[in-house]
Amino acid sequence: MQRLSQAFHGGKCLHAKTDAERQSLRRLVRNGLVCSPSRGLFVRAEDWRSLNSRARALMIIRSMSAMHPDWVFCDVSAAVVHGLAVSFHLLGQLHIAVPKSRHGRSTTKVIRHSTGSCPVVQVGGIKVTSLPRTVLDCLRGRSFAEGLVIADSALRMSGATATSFEGTLRRLGRGLHGIRHALSTLSHADPRSESGGESLARALMIEFGFRLPELQVTVRSTLGDGHFYRPDFMWRLPSGIVYGEFDGREKYVDPAMTHGASAASVMADERLRESRLSATGRVMRFCYADLRSPARLARLLDGFGIPRDRRPVSLDLRPSSRRERPTTRQSTRRAAITA
Repeated sequence: MQRLSQAFHGGKCLHAKTDAERQSLRRLVRNGLVCSPSRGLFVRAEDWRSLNSRARALMIIRSMSAMHPDWVFCDVSAAVVHGLAVSFHLLGQLHIAVPKSRHGRSTTKVIRHSTGSCPVVQVGGIKVTSLPRTVLDCLRGRSFAEGLVIADSALRMSGATATSFEGTLRRLGRGLHGIRHALSTLSHADPRSESGGESLARALMIEFGFRLPELQVTVRSTLGDGHFYRPDFMWRLPSGIVYGEFDGREKYVDPAMTHGASAASVMADERLRESRLSATGRVMRFCYADLRSPARLARLLDGFGIPRDRRPVSLDLRPSSRRERPTTRQSTRRAAITA
């Protein structure tokens, strides 16, 4: 167990060095004390449960990079390493860039991309495609909503303008399939979106045709106490102001966001904040459950009187060869958007 702890504190899973160690770890897996998130990798179950989806994905990438130092991670795997926001359901696979001259079969867990010559950098000791190439590949192959999450965070993290980023993507993407879809997604990107949930909500608003909100507007407290609040979204409507607040679980449990406060304390502060905002407008709260059912989000927006200024539209401009087979959830979403 000591080696498991050492590996975990180094940000990696343990890779068994001998058959005897592997058999011993497998016995611990059967006993529920250890889990094996990927073939040949082991971590204490308690430690694994303490990580969110993103931290788990990064730990597996870091572990596989140590086992295969020649691997270059690309697509959403590189996006995770670069620190970009990525929709959680995309984190279950590893994406590896391989030269066109090399052959290798993809599996359900490891997807190999024939990228040709592309810029490679090291981030935290992990070889990845450069940030612009990573964003380009993600936007070319992902849906509009998934791509907007990544595009928003790329602009926010890099400090680049959408115009300058567009020029870079045009240069890197010359002759590549899906470049039109990538540039279309980027045209809607806004660095003021501060979380993946906010970006995903905005993407659905765009496709449904809802009036888009102002982002991160500063609101002065009506108590005259000098406090200011920044709701995620704000609509100024004839009937009054509506504030939109996205509730992600991280704001209550992520130490980087709670700053050492307990979940109960953070929730109490949120209730106080909401009461202050309610003095000048109505507060609409939504969460990931609302985003998983786009029709549910649409009903919520309709219920608060957010107008639909445009016709609903699907912004999936990807070539048919790059579109995944729709799941039941995706089919429901597509039907809801075009209804």
